[in-house]
Amino acid sequence: VCADLACETFAEVVAFARAVGQKLAIFIDSAAPGGGLTGFDLDTLVTTFDSRLYPIDTAAFGAESDINNDQVVMVLMTNVVNKLVSRAECQATGYVAGFFLGADIDPAFQNPPDPRVNHGEVFYSIVADPSATLSCSHSAADVKRLVPVTFIHEFQHMISYNQHVLVRRDSGEVLWLNEALSHYAEELGGRSYLPGDPGRFTQFAIGNLVNAYDFLENTGGHFLVNKEGIGSLVERGAQWLYMRYLVDQYAVDNTTAGGNAFTRSLVRTNRTGAANVQL
Repeated sequence: VCADLACETFAEVVAFARAVGQKLAIFIDSAAPGGGLTGFDLDTLVTTFDSRLYPIDTAAFGAESDINNDQVVMVLMTNVVNKLVSRAECQATGYVAGFFLGADIDPAFQNPPDPRVNHGEVFYSIVADPSATLSCSHSAADVKRLVPVTFIHEFQHMISYNQHVLVRRDSGEVLWLNEALSHYAEELGGRSYLPGDPGRFTQFAIGNLVNAYDFLENTGGHFLVNKEGIGSLVERGAQWLYMRYLVDQYAVDNTTAGGNAFTRSLVRTNRTGAANVQL
């Protein structure tokens, strides 16, 4: 697992499969703190991914890879992700909820097998840590609420990497547009609960709305296009607004199917960045 934000160092962990569905397998770090998700919680997350989030992402962006032929996407919930930021950093500027590492599926790291990567479709997330033993506190309820949003966001990155790098043998999507699509995926997840469950909609939508508000409050101090690091949440707000604008203006109609056809055209291509949105 990447052990720093730049992924220059790695930590090896032992983890066990705790819940396995048709499309998702959740592994939990064997050293995870007490007070974590229950078996019922994990089964619920698997069902949510299998029945709702997987169909939404694949309809909107395309298919993921399956380089290890196991027919599932793996999630590793590990202490290492919590420790990417210190407790002080977490309280001051926030934390990393999860990530996807393209090297796990990149052909360049498969032959010969690079021991630093996991050679399969994996994304990584925090573990519950109610006593703040690793970084700042994350209750089981908080993680259960956060993880589905992380799933649908990171799965877009995984699909995008497959479509750009593995399928078309080209470079991955650039950061700002890749994040714009993943934050749009969060919105799609939320909209799937409307009109019957506005609480679930808010669970998925609130992050984008807060980020967008912060951007609109100071548009001169932040940028849509970022080229270094992982980008700020305020920049993510600008990127989501831009993707929302593109879908509204250039999809063939305002149906979900029309929006999905447009976003698939941005992912299933060898174009990246500005060239990908020159319509």
